[in-house]
Amino acid sequence: MTDINQYLFTGARLPLDICSVGEVRVEELVGSGGFGVVCRVTDVEDNATYALKIIRNINYSDEEVRSMQLVERIRREAAVAIPSPHVIRALGIREWDDSTFLILFEFFQGRSLGELILEGASSDKQKPSVIRQILQGVADAHQCNIIHRDLKPDNVLVGQDGTVKVIDFGLAKFGNRRITTNGSYFGTLRYMAPELLLGGSHLAETQSDIYSLGHILYELVQGEHFWQHAKWRSVEDFAAYLGRVPTPAAAIDLSDFECDYLPSLKDTIHEMVRIQPEERIASVDQVLERLGWKSQILPAMVPLPSGRFHNPVLIVESGLNPHARIVVGIADGGQRVVGRNEISALDYTISRRHAEFSRKGESYFLEDVGSKNGTLLRGQLLEPGRAKEVRHGDRIKMGEVYLQFVFLDFD
Repeated sequence: MTDINQYLFTGARLPLDICSVGEVRVEELVGSGGFGVVCRVTDVEDNATYALKIIRNINYSDEEVRSMQLVERIRREAAVAIPSPHVIRALGIREWDDSTFLILFEFFQGRSLGELILEGASSDKQKPSVIRQILQGVADAHQCNIIHRDLKPDNVLVGQDGTVKVIDFGLAKFGNRRITTNGSYFGTLRYMAPELLLGGSHLAETQSDIYSLGHILYELVQGEHFWQHAKWRSVEDFAAYLGRVPTPAAAIDLSDFECDYLPSLKDTIHEMVRIQPEERIASVDQVLERLGWKSQILPAMVPLPSGRFHNPVLIVESGLNPHARIVVGIADGGQRVVGRNEISALDYTISRRHAEFSRKGESYFLEDVGSKNGTLLRGQLLEPGRAKEVRHGDRIKMGEVYLQFVFLDFD
């Protein structure tokens, strides 16, 4: 296989073969960092424009690569699309060689929110729309059970028409920045939730993304990150703040914060950046509601059948058994446990007895039954013994496999 580096120059024609895109022309290098570079490319056949991320030079003997399970993350996250107008979509992946992966994305022309904040280029009139779209993009990802783990202004793009796209979903999960010699951490220090600083990025949940979003909203309104406002230079300054007596409830002092165009934002940010994750607002949907907006529900893969229905199905979206359909099929008052054998027999992130579906009338419920890697429903980790209603179109994550729950009409 030809070395991928031979194609990384303007004008090079790269045989891609991802989805329906055969050969592309490299137009420009638009970013680099960590393990990858991002190029703007065009399809030589129809001139459609895409963004191509190239992850290269993966050294499988490197401790950092092994600890991150880098290759598994690349394959898994590239396989799961977030059907949101506010998230850059991954279109497909190709393994170029053992140490090189190519991921094709939709291309969006925009500037990073970080640049706009630095230049003071966003007006108060524009900011509510930017805030709503950022929140909706992250809410959509959480509906798909994907936690970003590196939310920051540089991972938000704003187009000239005001359209906002959140970038690096999934990819942020392997964009490792090691900040100590004893463990691996993902993300950017100033936006990282305290529980991740203390325990590592594997602890990331929706609440850690909500914490990061609180800092982004503060920075967008104030024009600077709170650490800059407080004249902090390092994580040690943050630790000293947390060590005060009495211990602060929130990571941001909002005593001098005002936002005339969103009066409820001050109290909302305070609840988003609470030190203890269990004290934060529970979901991005609730953040939107507090600010006066209704969260949009992502569409299901298939339309809801008309009339009465008794045919719930799990559609596998990723992993070793993509597109498989598992009929849940239980009688009123009944239960059914599903696990590795039903969903993907070779995927050991799923327990043999992973989660239980139950039915009451026309309503269906889902409960984790003590699985080793947990069950997520709409971005929330299910607690064993506490069933939650599951609806048509809901996204579910069991272990490291993504699924969707739908009702189908059977012929």
